Amino acid sequence: MNAMSDTGLAAPGEFRTSATVGALGKALALAASRFGPIGKDRTVRVQSAKGSYSFKYATLGEIVDATRPALAEHGLVCVQMLAMQGQRTVLVTRLIHESGEWLEGAAPVQPEGNGPQALGSAVTYMRRYAMTALLGVVADEDDDGNAAQGNRAETRPARPPPRQEPPPDTASPWIVVSSADGAVKDCGSREEFEKEWRVRIGAVEASKKPVPERRAKLEEMLRVNGDAFRRLADAGHGASVSLVTGAAAKADGRLSEIEHAGGGR
Repeated sequence: MNAMSDTGLAAPGEFRTSATVGALGKALALAASRFGPIGKDRTVRVQSAKGSYSFKYATLGEIVDATRPALAEHGLVCVQMLAMQGQRTVLVTRLIHESGEWLEGAAPVQPEGNGPQALGSAVTYMRRYAMTALLGVVADEDDDGNAAQGNRAETRPARPPPRQEPPPDTASPWIVVSSADGAVKDCGSREEFEKEWRVRIGAVEASKKPVPERRAKLEEMLRVNGDAFRRLADAGHGASVSLVTGAAAKADGRLSEIEHAGGGR
C-alpha cells in the first residue's frame, strides 16, 4: 500500500491511499455495519473446458442499492472510471470521504475478443470485483466474468441467504463474532483482536473449498461483525477496523484474481 498525494492514477494491482485514512476508516466501519443484505438471488452454472460448477451471485445494481445509502450517510462515495495506461485499459476505483481522505485501486480490463460486447462484459465484471473488494463485500455476478473468459454460463433464481442476528452486548469492544454459530470471542486487546482476524481470514483464504464459497465466507464474516465494528469505531478504534476490512478486501482480491484466471474450483 502506498500513501501519497492525489496525483496520477494507481497502476494495475497497486493500492493507494491518501496520507491519512483515520476518518475514512471510521466512516467505512460505520457504513459497513449498516449495509443492507446483499441477496445472492440468482445462481450461475458455468461450463468450461475443465468441467462445470455453479455458485450464487448478486447483480451490480443490488450491490449498489445495498451499500450506497449507508456510504452516503457517512460521507463516503465510490467512484469508478476507465483510464488508459500505456496500451492497457484499466478500471480505477476510488472510495472518497468528505474529509478529503481516499482509497484507490486499479485493475486491468482484459476482454476476451475485440468487440464492444466483450469489452462491456469485462468492464461490468471488473466493476463488481473492484467495488466489492474495496468495500469488503462479496457479491460478484460471475457470469459476466465467465463470458469474458469464453465460458458458457446459465443462470436461475435462488433463495436469498438468511439474515444474521447482531452480536450481544459485552463489556469489551474487542469481540469477534463467529459466522458459523454466532459465538462471541472476547479478544481482550487490540493486538489479540487483530491477530484473531488475521488467523481467520488466512484460514478462509487457504481452505480447499471453491473460490466462490471462500469469497462468500469472507463477506459473511464481515457482515455478522458489523455491529462489533461499529462499537469499535465509536470507541475510537477505527484504525483496527480498517486493518481488518482491508485485510479481508486484499484476500478477496487475491481470490478473485484466481477465479478470474479460471481457477475457481
